[in-house]
Amino acid sequence: MEFSGRLSSFPIGDLLQWAHNDRRTGSLVVRRSGREKQVFFRDGDVVSCFSDDAAEFFGQHLLVQGLVSDNTLIRALTYCQKQGKRLGVVLGELGILREDVVSAALTQQIQDLVCDIFLWKSGVFFFAAEMPPEEDLLPQPLPAVGLAMEG
Repeated sequence: MEFSGRLSSFPIGDLLQWAHNDRRTGSLVVRRSGREKQVFFRDGDVVSCFSDDAAEFFGQHLLVQGLVSDNTLIRALTYCQKQGKRLGVVLGELGILREDVVSAALTQQIQDLVCDIFLWKSGVFFFAAEMPPEEDLLPQPLPAVGLAMEG
């Protein structure tokens, strides 16, 4: 753990700008009330974000956006479990969504997850030098400063 603190002292916008300015690579872990989000950076730009809240999983995002139905999502998730593959990959393999639609939806979900942290008035954070597997990263990073301004 190389940097840690409280969101009340270091707002998420400042943390995003810090990661960008220092061209950080690693994970910003933010925790509040039993919830946790991890924002992953490569050279200061956001390349992924995960939440432990089931309501914020990618499948739920696809449902809310009207990109898949309940039955379609269940079929895809069942296939994911059997094949050991990520949902985005399976959606393309099964012909449910085109790759560009999956990519756009994933980018939007990551933006939403990061921007939601701006609503957290309290919580703790730490930055760690860890990254998820390459297949879990966006091919086109999101500018951290742009997310900070949007938030």
